Amino acid sequence: MDWTLMKRGISFVPTENCVDLPSGCFEPKSYIRLEGLNIGEAIIMLGCSGFFWFVCLFLLEHRYLQRLWGKLITHMVADCFENTQEDEDVLYEKERIQDLFQRGETEKDALLAVGLTKSFKRFVVVDCLNIGVHHGECFGLLGVNGAGKTTTFKMLTGAEVITSGGSCIMGYNLGVNRRKYLSHVGYCPQFDALVNVMTAKETLLMYARLRGIPESVAEQHVDSLIDQLGLTEYKDKHCGTYSGGNKRKLSTAIAMVGEPPLLFLDEPTLGVDPISRRKIWNALVDCIKNGQSIVLTSHSMEECEYLCHRLGIMVNGRFRCLGSPQYLKDKYCQGYTIKVKTRMTASAEKLEELKTFLVQTFGGSFLRDEHIVMLNFLVERRDVTWAQLYSTVREMKTRFEDVVEDSLVGKTSLEDVFLSFTSEQVQQRPKVKCRLCLGCGKSQ
Repeated sequence: MDWTLMKRGISFVPTENCVDLPSGCFEPKSYIRLEGLNIGEAIIMLGCSGFFWFVCLFLLEHRYLQRLWGKLITHMVADCFENTQEDEDVLYEKERIQDLFQRGETEKDALLAVGLTKSFKRFVVVDCLNIGVHHGECFGLLGVNGAGKTTTFKMLTGAEVITSGGSCIMGYNLGVNRRKYLSHVGYCPQFDALVNVMTAKETLLMYARLRGIPESVAEQHVDSLIDQLGLTEYKDKHCGTYSGGNKRKLSTAIAMVGEPPLLFLDEPTLGVDPISRRKIWNALVDCIKNGQSIVLTSHSMEECEYLCHRLGIMVNGRFRCLGSPQYLKDKYCQGYTIKVKTRMTASAEKLEELKTFLVQTFGGSFLRDEHIVMLNFLVERRDVTWAQLYSTVREMKTRFEDVVEDSLVGKTSLEDVFLSFTSEQVQQRPKVKCRLCLGCGKSQ
């Protein structure tokens, strides 16, 4: 038997009279058949499985399954904070945003989010949040850990499915035109998403190409970002060798690639040294001057005062106040602060005498918080002069010499506003009820 012919798909048919056969003694045979040891079944299974996984990828990529699940299992928020009075500025902003949505003028703001809500099984993380960011504005999103800031960012960037509510960027709705919506977004996540074996320049060039920046200007654009954020020394080193601060700078640079109209920056200067922090701030100021808008979260009050035109402080997934840094300081924390460091050897009786002395000296003052050796008093009276404050502090040091180790007098700051609201943050969030279970009244 000729094995060369067998390899070509021609089988030998032994017969005494080959003349009677159409092809003589050798008959061509197809191996793409279902019966026998053939590859027909394998090809069909390969095609079916390929089509199946393509459909799965398409559904996951466009989040159709999550949306369907969200519609089937929609949750009603049990309003545990219904007695909390909403701030007038928050209410005004809510009405303004709803009015823009109703009139179809969503393109007037860079970002509009109305009734944004996210629940995870037994509790609500974000509760009917309304956000409006103007063109060329830096908006600060403040709150303690667990207030819902990062979850809000994930919803606004499409990484999390919104339980209820909607969001528009530059007039494009996230639920209707997701691709156009996301094309206007630059995102710096809370945790660095970098490829450790790529250099900073390679990473930024990759994102520049994904953004559709022409090759003729991509390298120049990337070099400009590297220089702006102080990464020139590390641009040809692998990201895996970077310090935490340099990784944050690179993540911020990635968000800035292509000059998107809206930047979401989740704690961009976390772990960054003061000099590099200033470089990031200056780069963001240039973005604002260029007409880009920024939504920023940070635990640095100095950073928020330097960059943000307006701030919103989140407590229990809601805005408790909204306005410019100076406006919030004037509205919620008028007056002065007196910080007293006490000696470790001070008795409890003497400490009580000290507290009583300061509270009675300035009518309307009170002890805002107390740590191991630190007392923080807030003097809300505006008619008190600096001379009176320093005179009282000198008298306090003389009278309670065995109690007071040091003291500091200052004006109220943005941090004081922040602390005045964060005490309202609770771990027990509103429970949610499944709409499918409303008949039985069970909560999940």
